[in-house]
Amino acid sequence: MANNDSKLLRYLNLSDRYERLARFAPGLLTILVFAPAAFYLSIPILGWVASILTGIGVGAVFAVGLSQLSSAVGNKYQRQLFPNWPHDCPTNMRLSPLNSKCSAQQRKIWCAQIREVTGLDIEAVPLDEVDEVEQIVNDAITEVRTRLWKHPQADRLHAQNTDYGFARNFAGFGPFWLTLSTSSFLVCWITFFIQGGAMGWPVVSTIVLAGLVFFHFVLGESFVRAKSEHYGDSLFNSMQLLIHDDSGNRSVDSLTNSNNTSEITG
Repeated sequence: MANNDSKLLRYLNLSDRYERLARFAPGLLTILVFAPAAFYLSIPILGWVASILTGIGVGAVFAVGLSQLSSAVGNKYQRQLFPNWPHDCPTNMRLSPLNSKCSAQQRKIWCAQIREVTGLDIEAVPLDEVDEVEQIVNDAITEVRTRLWKHPQADRLHAQNTDYGFARNFAGFGPFWLTLSTSSFLVCWITFFIQGGAMGWPVVSTIVLAGLVFFHFVLGESFVRAKSEHYGDSLFNSMQLLIHDDSGNRSVDSLTNSNNTSEITG
């Protein structure tokens, strides 16, 4: 049974690093926000978490559902943060000549690199054709991102992508973990005043609630935006890998054609 559940997780890509850290982890942390109250009331929350982590029985299905929910709330939060997504996200904005986040010279270098990698000429589109400018920028970013996905040497890009996914999805769970942390706080303190006992878990629930409220209303948006900026940095820096790959392929093709020509003329 456990082996079948493990196969199910692999089949649904939950064994992928991005799925585990960027999608599954935010959902799991959201559940654990209620842990102080669960421990205080002797609810076996650790057993449930263990079944989810190991992919046993219903836990395997729940883990997949939690991962998909994480993606859904993260995408919703992303739309709220960048209303004109993807055209107003930091990556596209840096490349767009309409509202660039970088110098004209740097943008010119990136456009030349993208033209070499994808064949798309962003600078050839007239600036008054706003929709076409936005579309070609997005097409170029999509092509570069697709080619760099799973690239064996783009470790930093993959790490930044995972960091951004985690930050976005965790922030997207805000209404959930605020509700759970508030419930945990109330349960702990009401139980403490009615039944008495140790004050440890009520204090922990208070610290958790205060920290999450501070994150949600003060740090959350800037935290996610910063992660998005870092991802954009890594994406443009990683374009060199594609240029080197293309140069290497051209060198191999040139050498092969040279050898073939030598064989024919010899």
